[in-house]
Amino acid sequence: MSNAFFGKIDSILTFRLLPGMDIMDSIQKHCQDKNVKNGVILSMMGSVRGAKFLNPEPNEQSRMGYLYGEPIIMPDIVELVMATGFICHSEKDEILLHVHAVISDKDGNAFGGHLIPGNEVLITTDVVIGVISDVDMLRSLDEQVGLMAYAPRQSLTR
Repeated sequence: MSNAFFGKIDSILTFRLLPGMDIMDSIQKHCQDKNVKNGVILSMMGSVRGAKFLNPEPNEQSRMGYLYGEPIIMPDIVELVMATGFICHSEKDEILLHVHAVISDKDGNAFGGHLIPGNEVLITTDVVIGVISDVDMLRSLDEQVGLMAYAPRQSLTR
């Protein structure tokens, strides 16, 4: 069984991303500007000029038998139906985002995966982040799986 920790959502950080802004870079900048290192994306939706995301694929050289493959690129205009994720930080206090999204094409076909930089806002993208206290939402190398993974711990200030 994994460890579980209690925390609370203290406040909400919300913003609208404007046409041409990179979604991941903009979230990163807002979190840096407001010093948000522990949070959860409660809601994110909008429109995107093309989409870039990752999904796992088999890889015999990796410890777990898979790694994230090459980016999946959808060059057309798509709808960002929803996204969720964490605002974490490293042991060095670097803000690290881990975001998964569902997008749909012009025909309503849904696709999804691990959102990466390079997703440009078409008309708008609206973001609501819950800012968490009492839990350090760390992300660090998990030796067992050989990848960066969520590694929460109880905050020392609790």
